[in-house]
Amino acid sequence: MSEKTKRTSIWDESSEGVLKRGLNAMTRMCDVLTEQNKTLNNDIEKLRKKVERLQDKLLHNQLEKE
Repeated sequence: MSEKTKRTSIWDESSEGVLKRGLNAMTRMCDVLTEQNKTLNNDIEKLRKKVERLQDKLLHNQLEKE
């Protein structure tokens, strides 16, 4: 019975309530995306440093061969 009441209350919710729930969901998703962007930016920076190290190592190896 409780399940049916929950379903009915969703349909009976005011437009303000629907907008509030939508805004809260969008806010949470924005926070998640912000954190994901931070993680990706950190990964990019680590990869840049790794590329730089590998380029230096390659240059050093090429100079040793000569």
